[in-house]
Amino acid sequence: MKELSSGQKRILCFCGLGIMFIFMGNSNNSPEVFIRRIFKPISGENWVFYYSGFIVIGGIYYCLYKLNEIKENRLIRTPIRRFISTILLMSIFPMLWTNCTQVYKGFYKDLNAIYIDREISYMNFNKGNGTVSIDGRLYIKNCNNETQEFYIKIKTPSSIKSDIKEDYVTLPEKYIVHPKENKTIYVSQELLRTGESNNSTYMMKGFEYILFNDKDEAIFEGSVSDYKYDVR
Repeated sequence: MKELSSGQKRILCFCGLGIMFIFMGNSNNSPEVFIRRIFKPISGENWVFYYSGFIVIGGIYYCLYKLNEIKENRLIRTPIRRFISTILLMSIFPMLWTNCTQVYKGFYKDLNAIYIDREISYMNFNKGNGTVSIDGRLYIKNCNNETQEFYIKIKTPSSIKSDIKEDYVTLPEKYIVHPKENKTIYVSQELLRTGESNNSTYMMKGFEYILFNDKDEAIFEGSVSDYKYDVR
């Protein structure tokens, strides 16, 4: 077999970095990065071990090592510099992937064109002063060129099913997001009155959202840990 040229080896290294970049991305509809879906975490009753990160670190480091071997580069010349470069790339890749996700969501014509910024969005179920309420905010972007209209359902945590009997809480308001619009949806709604004493309180995170209308729906799932610790 003919030995690969330096140029071909360099291309393979950049392809390897590209694969690591994709592995560190997600679909936005699920927060789990692709590599964690391929290499499932090891979990016990009260713990989860994500070993897939070591695969990414090893993959990026090896690609940088081979690139330096092909042509010496002062930025990745020593092991410590390659390790630092690996960590920097692992920090940069997710930020770049956000833009990629919004681009490919722009090709959808349905509610899957909606992008939710999970880092700054939240939804909490609260109990106190004899009432159960929900409050939070969703930062969303309509990535395509069509106006989207929808309602929102939020999954009820299993631990509070004694108060809220439904699997999902449906918000009454209809939301409209125009083409390429960034919008912040604020939620503050009393769900029911319990009549219990003020000593009975909690605050539980909502982790699964469903956007829906008469034609279709888009599900934004929680993480593996969210479902694991959602007591059934």
